[in-house]
Amino acid sequence: MLKKGYTISKKNSLCSDCFQDEGLKLHSLKIGINNKERCDNCHSMSGYKLNDELLWKLSYDFFVKGTLHKVDYGAAPVIQCNDKRETEITVSLKLSKDINLIEKIIKIGFFYYGPRLWMLGEIEPLKELINKKTRNNIIQKIIQAYPIKTLCQNDKFYRLRINPIKESNHDEYDSPPKEFLKSGRFDSKKLPILYASQDVEVCIHECRVTVEDELYLATLVPSKTLKLLDLTEIVEDNESEFESLDLAIHMLFYAGKYSYNISRNIAKVL
Repeated sequence: MLKKGYTISKKNSLCSDCFQDEGLKLHSLKIGINNKERCDNCHSMSGYKLNDELLWKLSYDFFVKGTLHKVDYGAAPVIQCNDKRETEITVSLKLSKDINLIEKIIKIGFFYYGPRLWMLGEIEPLKELINKKTRNNIIQKIIQAYPIKTLCQNDKFYRLRINPIKESNHDEYDSPPKEFLKSGRFDSKKLPILYASQDVEVCIHECRVTVEDELYLATLVPSKTLKLLDLTEIVEDNESEFESLDLAIHMLFYAGKYSYNISRNIAKVL
């Protein structure tokens, strides 16, 4: 976001009350500094203050991350900003005035971004995973590239159930019943998968709970040593983005249900 060698002024330059666009106001309140100093621009004492560094963050969060466009595999921002180009985007009058303020302080421009194609899924290992004819070759490379994680009898993990029929029934905390198989990312009718986590928050998020639900959390331990492939590890493959196996896995797991068959093939081979 900030270029190396760029000098940041720590002086508060703008505040949340300077902006007319509601989105910029709200994000300024979230990241700004809460103090009673008078704003240099609008003279407000109640607005959350923004120095140069925070203005860069506001610009990146709102215009770059905020315009992220997703495709089947990957995503790229519609707008970019830097200190090398002038503003060339078309926006509302309110937002245009806000952009002018930011430009004046940190000397950056906002422009439409032509993304590098790897951001949109043009990654060779990913394309080979999508192709059924070449999928198994890449799966073998995945198995070799990613580390093994071992769970022993002293390791705990958790499985959450929502409104179970019988909360004391151990079957409730097993892999899904046959009628629900092939609905998750990894399980198939021939390969039931127990979805669990060592992080309780992950369990809650995965189950999409509501305040009305009755939740039951099982604490599980392996009855024997389990060897798992850790696909969360960042693999340094020393390849370009277009050849990166790590980026291919990253995009695979950010993709929707149309990608589940690929994940299931990985699980079957394991």
